[in-house]
Amino acid sequence: MHDVGKEDSTQKIINSLCEDLHELKLAPHPLKMALLWMVLGVVYLGVCLYVFEIRDDLGTKLLDFLFVFEMILTLSMAISAAFCSVWMAVPDMRGQKWMLSVPITFFAVLVTWIGLQTLLASYKFPDIHWHNCYKEAMVFGVIPAIALIYFSLRGKTTRPAGLSVMNALAVGGFGYTALRLSCGSDNIGHICAYHILPYILFALFCIFIVRKIYRW
Repeated sequence: MHDVGKEDSTQKIINSLCEDLHELKLAPHPLKMALLWMVLGVVYLGVCLYVFEIRDDLGTKLLDFLFVFEMILTLSMAISAAFCSVWMAVPDMRGQKWMLSVPITFFAVLVTWIGLQTLLASYKFPDIHWHNCYKEAMVFGVIPAIALIYFSLRGKTTRPAGLSVMNALAVGGFGYTALRLSCGSDNIGHICAYHILPYILFALFCIFIVRKIYRW
């Protein structure tokens, strides 16, 4: 009788602990989400470039090694940061923490590249005012940003600050590339004021606002 009562008590404890349990749906694999975001991003930016029109001298610029180098560098940063974003949505990044070094390295090289142009080129920094490039920057960035944040929320990150930075690098990289393909200006002052500044502001938004969404 004592053993039966003890078993009943144990069963009640188990039932009380399990009564709130419910079936959970597994999060999709990070690779699947990264590839899906990239496909959606490329298609979306392609449509946007068709609407806003590609720069007239793109054929010539694609023969310019420095321009092509900058585009490859920026896209490499954006793609690697997108992969890191969805991997960081998984606790401990599935043990793939080495991935973070890839977009960070590309970003450091890109900053150095633009910094050298700023120091060595002769230019006049324009007065900041509303410009058509600001509108295009917002259009290029808004849907990829929403999609990447949604995919990032499919998991449970343990690094909300780092994840928000990767979001900013991914979206900013894609958006900056699209702006360089649509805007005909190669003036470094114009690029800093109207191509880079919007995504710096987006990065600050991610760091101070979006990271709070990822906390749990």
